[in-house]
Amino acid sequence: MHHALRRSAVILASSAVVLSGAPLLDSAFADTVLTQSSVTPSNAQTVKNSHPAISASYTDNSIAANLDPSSTIAVTKGATSVPCDNNGTVSGNTITCNYTGLLTDGTYTISVHAVEAANTAKTADNNSTFTVDVPSIKASAPAANTRVAALPNGKVQVQYDERIDDTHSTISVQQIADRQPDGSYTAASHTPLTGSTTFTSGINGSTTTLVPTGDANENDTIVFGPSSQPVNKGIYQVTLDVFATDHAGDGTTKPDGANLNAENKDSFTFVLDDTPLPAPPGATNLDASPTTVTAANHVVTFSGNAMPGDTITVDVFDGTAHVNNAGSSNGGPLTVQPCPSSSTSCAWSKALDVATLKDGTLTWTATETAPAGSPTYTGSTAKSGPSLTKDATAPANP
Repeated sequence: MHHALRRSAVILASSAVVLSGAPLLDSAFADTVLTQSSVTPSNAQTVKNSHPAISASYTDNSIAANLDPSSTIAVTKGATSVPCDNNGTVSGNTITCNYTGLLTDGTYTISVHAVEAANTAKTADNNSTFTVDVPSIKASAPAANTRVAALPNGKVQVQYDERIDDTHSTISVQQIADRQPDGSYTAASHTPLTGSTTFTSGINGSTTTLVPTGDANENDTIVFGPSSQPVNKGIYQVTLDVFATDHAGDGTTKPDGANLNAENKDSFTFVLDDTPLPAPPGATNLDASPTTVTAANHVVTFSGNAMPGDTITVDVFDGTAHVNNAGSSNGGPLTVQPCPSSSTSCAWSKALDVATLKDGTLTWTATETAPAGSPTYTGSTAKSGPSLTKDATAPANP
């Protein structure tokens, strides 16, 4: 009987072990989570590289988790997408954005939709950012998309927002269109201008060199000096391929080296033409509301159409005094904004308070002024709008 009791006790004890262990076995098989273990570039990292590797890796329960080919990766800079081949290439537990071309200055977002190969019901969505820091154009002379009668100081100069390497950076200038007798420009093929390339500190700046090494790799501006001044009227294209420096010489007499990973390719055009430009055509569709000004209704909205980029100055005159937006008055001249319907005539409006003007007939003009360097017009043109009547003694509208 004692043996039977012992056997019963052993069975009960064993059952207790099995029952108490059951929850531990259940937890071992509990659902795990697909997790992003790394992202390249890392979140919030700044890279001095115009073509960085972009990828993300995943684990499940801390073990590398192979990804399904349906996983995707997208890279964007604002509203602009960086095309990743096939929306990403999967290899094991890593998805990579393979892309061509160079990234420019700015902040990029990496968005990954990861799907686990062993269990496609397991997914993970992750977003991270990184910043590219490479040379970016700060200013140029001539400025992009402007018209000049001659090269400023006989050169083409482009300044960047950081130092650029003087061994590998290049600039070329080439005429790409000829001016026609009617003032239009027609595409044409010309050989690039011949000349020399130098580096300075800023537009029209001096050449900064390190003493005693004499190295000029501390400058931010690339300069092209033509062998002879171009005389052909037309459109010229400036093509640049610049590299950053490694900043190894900061604060020392040691010259910077080149950072060939931080490259920026850029181009812009300017018009070289000394033919006198006409004045702008002047604003059209001039109107004003209300046409009768009272003590209670003395803010008038003036409107019309004009060339986008030009400025409009409205001047209202009572025969003695003026109200206008000239200079710094009433917000200053109004810049006509681009519109989708036209490249030459876009709507504008300007409200002015004419309460200080005396009663009677009010006349007004809208003056359209072309911006400096405009390739199309120069100077200003004033046009008169329909006159207004001011009667501050009239009773208010019921």
